[in-house]
Amino acid sequence: MITPEKGTFGVTFIPHHKDWSTDDHTYLLGEVLKEGLSLRATKHADRMLELTLSGPLGKTLTWRGPQPPCRELKLGFAWEDVEMKLFVNGKLIKTFMPSEMRKK
Repeated sequence: MITPEKGTFGVTFIPHHKDWSTDDHTYLLGEVLKEGLSLRATKHADRMLELTLSGPLGKTLTWRGPQPPCRELKLGFAWEDVEMKLFVNGKLIKTFMPSEMRKK
């Protein structure tokens, strides 16, 4: 399937452990495969969140950053032409340019 040049994708993860976002354990928060997109979200023991998204714009991006303290993790992605935006819990975290993404 060809991913459109413009689109959005969102998902919410609600881990079973209430203190998952602030403890010293690693959690695979989830993997999502949907309509030509794949997402893997992991919270590491060092309290860093790692996301790998493939599909939009025919590219793959990986981002690693601080895990905000929260009960639910809401991730959103929006892409248009050659850029992709990452939102965590409703806040714009990063805009990715083509040089920061690799081909699928």
